[in-house]
Amino acid sequence: MPPRPDIHPAEATAIAAPPSSPWRLVQDALSGMGGQTLGRFCGPRGQAAAPLSQDPAVCALMRSHPEAGARCREQCDQGVARSIASGRAQLFQCHAKLAVFISPYGGGNADTPAEALLGGKVFTDYQALQGFRAYAADLGFGRKDLDPLIPDLRMVPLDGVRQFMDQARQVTETFLADHRRRHTAQAQNERIGYLFEIFGALETEPVDELPLAVLHGLGILFNCPAGLLLANTDIDGLTVRETFSGNSPLFAEDELRRVTINTTLPWVQEALLGRPEQPHDAIYDLLKAGFPPETTSVELFTIASTPRPLVIALLNTRLTPIDRRAIGMFCRHAGLLMEREAIHGELEREFPDTGPAPQRWDTADLDQLAAVILEQAVAASGAAQASVMLVEAAEQQLRVRAIDGLHLKYVEYVRIAHGEGIAGSVWARGKPLLVRDITQEPELTPFRRSRYRTHSFICMPIVLGDRVLGVINLADRRDGAAFDARDLRRLAPIAQKAALAIDRVEARRATEVLRRASMTDYLTGLLNRGAFDQRLHEEVERAQRYPYANPLSLLVVDIDDFKRVNDTYGLLTGDDCIRACAQTLKEGTRNIDSVYRRGGEEFTVLLPHTSREAALTLAERLCRAMAAMKVVTKNTPTPIAMTISIGLATLPDDGHTDETLFKRANQALHRAKQSGKNRVVTLPPEPLTP
Repeated sequence: MPPRPDIHPAEATAIAAPPSSPWRLVQDALSGMGGQTLGRFCGPRGQAAAPLSQDPAVCALMRSHPEAGARCREQCDQGVARSIASGRAQLFQCHAKLAVFISPYGGGNADTPAEALLGGKVFTDYQALQGFRAYAADLGFGRKDLDPLIPDLRMVPLDGVRQFMDQARQVTETFLADHRRRHTAQAQNERIGYLFEIFGALETEPVDELPLAVLHGLGILFNCPAGLLLANTDIDGLTVRETFSGNSPLFAEDELRRVTINTTLPWVQEALLGRPEQPHDAIYDLLKAGFPPETTSVELFTIASTPRPLVIALLNTRLTPIDRRAIGMFCRHAGLLMEREAIHGELEREFPDTGPAPQRWDTADLDQLAAVILEQAVAASGAAQASVMLVEAAEQQLRVRAIDGLHLKYVEYVRIAHGEGIAGSVWARGKPLLVRDITQEPELTPFRRSRYRTHSFICMPIVLGDRVLGVINLADRRDGAAFDARDLRRLAPIAQKAALAIDRVEARRATEVLRRASMTDYLTGLLNRGAFDQRLHEEVERAQRYPYANPLSLLVVDIDDFKRVNDTYGLLTGDDCIRACAQTLKEGTRNIDSVYRRGGEEFTVLLPHTSREAALTLAERLCRAMAAMKVVTKNTPTPIAMTISIGLATLPDDGHTDETLFKRANQALHRAKQSGKNRVVTLPPEPLTP
């Protein structure tokens, strides 16, 4: 969240750059080498990318004064915003007689956004220092206010401030250029990854909707200003079948739909033949081909070459060679699916599948529940395109959980903040939004999408009490009419039922979290005594069905002389030793085994399907591992050696119930303690009673 405009950048908590972030480390290093303040500010309002490094105590004192604080905001805060807007650097003496610089950089575009560095904040000579003392006295500050500032005072000649400004800017621009290259490469990898993920997802698309799904998916993933799905209607032309709008002000939907592409041009024919995709940015050729005059570049990709070509045109979209190869492969894959589906299309239409039974509202899976909500909302409204977005509690953002008219893979990474866009605004207000004609709503114009066939839509919040749990979005009534109040009345009970169902799922999850927390030992992360008692009873019942074919062994483990560790090194060191023992037991057992902390320094280990001989081998290995380990802790100067004693019991030889099995293992543990510790003891099997 950006800082409020009335907060000085030095006081802002910058979420984007925590203390350990790469930029914060660079900023602190530069500030330390120059012995001056340094901070970086982004956006038109000049929000801090990180708190200022080495911001002097003089500034804190000035900001605490009403009159001086106002001048600080005017000179520094507003000065940063002015420099970002104008692109002009500033080097000035502030009202507190400190030398301050503001150095803007960047081109103000998507590749290099305009930013600025603010720094310096030093006295250039003793005359400036004396001027500050006089100014502070005029403000009413006395010696008790100024004396604590003395250790923090820094003095650097004006040339040193100017040199530091130039060096900091050069290093910052180099660092950010490298960071942006890394970010671009990461974003590209993520986009390509999504393309390959949805290869399989395309197979679930109806064959008639698959080309449109490809167009929308590419438009969303690659942030296209506009896209066209072109279909062959005659021998010399491609006409627009569908459009994609990325909210670019350059392209009007009506203009895009009137486009007809001349297929006699060689570079267009190359695309129709499925040749390797290449960008085309010759303005004259683009106009001659029939693209809108606002087009500066076109990327063409063929989905199907025969019998009727289908071509995707991405307008004014910047792609890398890797992007092009991946998109080309993606489109060819879609074409193959269309050919395969066309063979079975007639059979599917003649013998329709009745589909699975409706899913139940009481499902514990949020994705399944969202699909049920979507199905009910679409059936009630007759919408051709719809989505269900639920609030992610941890992120406090809306996430698409179910969608109709577009595959979920295309939008599963999308997150919408509270108050952002139409869905975020409905979330914030908690009231439904019915729009009969978006063209008559000027404030909604930026959100208009040409991929919707009608201008009417509904956003219905899913509300429970004073909480908004999600939003149902509906567009494009299948009969072409606008949504009306009757649709809202039909959706209201569905949204209410959805809210109750979502609340049940959240309650179940919260209960499960509490249940797990109640069964987890806070110190070691192992399961606790309550979990052990329950699991022991379950395992004993399971083993009793086939006692000799399915033996169950139990280890009771105790740290030797643990009281001496606590008395000698303290409780904190004792806790470290308990954690080390728990880790050793966990690492020394198998996946099917389970380790518990019963309390204090005592542990238990359940070994399903384990005979006495196999359990003895494992227990002795645990003893050796603990004896060989040295616990290193920050609370003691030297490593600590520990040993453990283990009592072993096995069902059915040592008992037929959970109580008798634990009793025998505990008796064996006491025998191990009496025999000298650091050993495993198992008692002789008791004779079976007739």
